[in-house]
Amino acid sequence: MLWRLHRLDEALKSVDIVLVRDSGLAEAWHSGGIILHDLGAYDGALAAYDKALTLKPNLVEAWLGRGNALRARKRFEEAFTAYDKALALKLDLAEAGLVAAMFSTILSAMTKRLRLMTRRCRSSLI
Repeated sequence: MLWRLHRLDEALKSVDIVLVRDSGLAEAWHSGGIILHDLGAYDGALAAYDKALTLKPNLVEAWLGRGNALRARKRFEEAFTAYDKALALKLDLAEAGLVAAMFSTILSAMTKRLRLMTRRCRSSLI
């Protein structure tokens, strides 16, 4: 509820309280990852998603969150792998569309980087 109200600091404190009581709740780690991602703390989000996946390796939402955090860090190949894992675990139409959109974003970013690198290489040859 606090997350939906964009009261992220309070939401994160609530998740921390839950995890102090029971650090084995994969869903709580996942929730913490979402909040940290929204705060721009992508490395912290990755750590939270990884902890969630250690506890519950088939938690599709954590794989998607991991992919989002990796994408935000411009670690596109790793993000692609995380999205692929999410797709392999649960392929329904809504999630497939979401993952396809994320793949498209990654491919677009990689294409832009390749074009830029090609231009730089060409200009250095002149």
